Amino acid sequence: MRKVEHSRTSAEVDWQPVDVSFRPNPTGRRWWTQAKPFFGYAKDVAERYLLEALFAEHFPAFADLEFGAQPPASGRSPRPSASPTGGYVYVIRSKLGFKIGKTVNLRSRTRLFAVKLPFPTSVEHYAWFEDYTHAERSFHLRYHEKRLEGEWFDLSESDLKAIKAEGQSVPVTGL
Repeated sequence: MRKVEHSRTSAEVDWQPVDVSFRPNPTGRRWWTQAKPFFGYAKDVAERYLLEALFAEHFPAFADLEFGAQPPASGRSPRPSASPTGGYVYVIRSKLGFKIGKTVNLRSRTRLFAVKLPFPTSVEHYAWFEDYTHAERSFHLRYHEKRLEGEWFDLSESDLKAIKAEGQSVPVTGL
């Protein structure tokens, strides 16, 4: 890179080719299809992939350039689905955190956890929503700052209480 000119909302970079590859997971690919600010990576992603160090290594003339934080998620709300589908939004607990997910067949989904996850889990809550995709996205957005990885979050007891207050609650039994 030879030159960077940036303002609070955009950046213009005069660059040169480098030999470095980033292969984002599906969440990362969705991230890049949206309009995001200059280098607007989630903080934990930037730290995990050592992006600032890679940038400094490949562009030493700009090693002291500071990248702004990712904009806060507040104020955004997901749009309801064009074709709402009824289903369950669930919260499972493990020693690693809480997973907020969705399913149409809760019994099948909870059995899959025992096979796919290499650690014990417990179903904390599940509720029926007429638009379960919208409900799940809303929870993910609301607890964005507490995201650990993917659909896993570091929720508090008050967060769980708030989640349990939404949707048509179903007792957690017989799974």
